[in-house]
Amino acid sequence: MSISAIQNVSFKGTNNQSDVFKGWQDYREIKPHQTTAQTAAPKKTGGVFPAVASYFIDGLGQDIDDRNKSAAKYFLRGLGAYALTGIGTGLTIAAGNRCSKAGMVAGAVLGGAGLIGSVVNKLQGVKDAYQGEKAPKFDAKA
Repeated sequence: MSISAIQNVSFKGTNNQSDVFKGWQDYREIKPHQTTAQTAAPKKTGGVFPAVASYFIDGLGQDIDDRNKSAAKYFLRGLGAYALTGIGTGLTIAAGNRCSKAGMVAGAVLGGAGLIGSVVNKLQGVKDAYQGEKAPKFDAKA
């Protein structure tokens, strides 16, 4: 085959340069059957290690699984519950020193609410860290 014969061959069967260029555009638009996201190994989330980590520090198990929004939610809820417990305990001690029964009751109620909140947050955080992404999502509209 001579060089002139190769130059006369076009991509679409004609000798028009625009057809050759259009053929290259069509070639670039072809998409592979699988993307890199589909071929990558699925990320393992949840398990015992994140659950144990979340038991010691609220939200750490979710952070290990790179679920930062969920980690922040559990950490801040735990921080608020611990703060409420501390305020209630401090109020109870201060009211006890002044023999104020109303202050002691208010402090005990705040401290109890904070304690219950921290226990509930801890249990939910450990459960969510163990389940990982497999945790069921509830839809309020359903």
